[in-house]
Amino acid sequence: MKHHLFTLLISFYLLILLVPNLTLAQVSFFKISGKIIDKETNEPIPYASIGIRGKTIGTVSNMNGNFHFTVPVNCLNDSLFVSCIGYASYSFAIKGDSKSTISLTRKNFRLKEVTVKPKWDDPKKIVKEAVKRIRDNAPEAPYLCNAYYREFIKEDSLYAKKVEAALTINDSGEQMPFWYFESIHKDIRVDELRKSKSYFKYPEINYGLELQYLFFTNGLTILKYYSDHRFSLDSICFFDNELVYSISYKSFWESSKFFISVADFAFVKVIRKEYPIRITRNLGKNERDSVFEITEDSSVVQYTKINQKWYPKYYYVNQINKFRRSKNLMSMPFVTSVDIVELLVNNIFPGKQINMSKKEKLEEFARISILIKDSHPEFWENYNVILPNPVEKQAEIDFEKQENRHDRQK
Repeated sequence: MKHHLFTLLISFYLLILLVPNLTLAQVSFFKISGKIIDKETNEPIPYASIGIRGKTIGTVSNMNGNFHFTVPVNCLNDSLFVSCIGYASYSFAIKGDSKSTISLTRKNFRLKEVTVKPKWDDPKKIVKEAVKRIRDNAPEAPYLCNAYYREFIKEDSLYAKKVEAALTINDSGEQMPFWYFESIHKDIRVDELRKSKSYFKYPEINYGLELQYLFFTNGLTILKYYSDHRFSLDSICFFDNELVYSISYKSFWESSKFFISVADFAFVKVIRKEYPIRITRNLGKNERDSVFEITEDSSVVQYTKINQKWYPKYYYVNQINKFRRSKNLMSMPFVTSVDIVELLVNNIFPGKQINMSKKEKLEEFARISILIKDSHPEFWENYNVILPNPVEKQAEIDFEKQENRHDRQK
């Protein structure tokens, strides 16, 4: 199988070339860079998982299939593996022959090509069984993880703020059925924060996603109300060399896609899109001052398997909101905001927890976008993030446009 020739970019910090006597043991990190594409179409594969075989660290490719992966130097003799739902996994030795462009082979089956046990050819039964086994497939004990958080906020037609954060999360590991919303069962601490200027025209509006909502994006809300005829078993595909059911669900108010492991009925990935709902909410000092309306709500949550248990790996939320800002609600047009949030769990420590003071912990309804914390640029040099995507490039253009407008008004 012919692949593109590839250069593994290993960036040794401390500048090895300028320090001849520096030994490998003195270097703490190296960086792997590449692009993941579909072998047949040459199209980029977004949000593919990249990790070290047998380790709990990892990252994902961006919307263009590109990635940078900062790895501890003690992993130099290990193997890199790449996996994505619907494709055969790919693995290679980090020190051996490698590729800057990694081509994945599509691996899906039509239902008639696969023998499915009669009991499990009903998509509603498959989803019900997966919900039944949520606690069995979830981590058995609390665990610790590090996570990269990125948020873009758009006000009307222009992006107005970008926020990035490095988080430490004590997770209880408790996975409630998805229609329970009493708590997110996580203690979250912000270790590092960097953000753009704010370019909001209406800063009095509480823009930004609440953390609690991000972790409620499991995509299976109120599953007990779903009807049989709305589910369809689309195909059986592969993820990390395991068979996975691909199941669609549609109703008048939402559509979802469930990827469920054939072996243990674990949710591997859930994609969800919810249609307009209306919520009246206090957004200012006076409850009558405004109306908050979610007009579209899309989310993704993806899991990774460690020691036969499934841990959340990646979250994505794209929420479109509308606000009215006047006591006389009909006298003012809506202000539209778009909130795009990604959270990448880049390291997991099963069975471990750390002590967090009450002051360090974020409240469940906290908004990272409004936090204030000193930034240390050197921190980000070796931290695994998701590479910039088209949204980020457009945001930079919008920031510059608004900065120039601000300068002209001085």
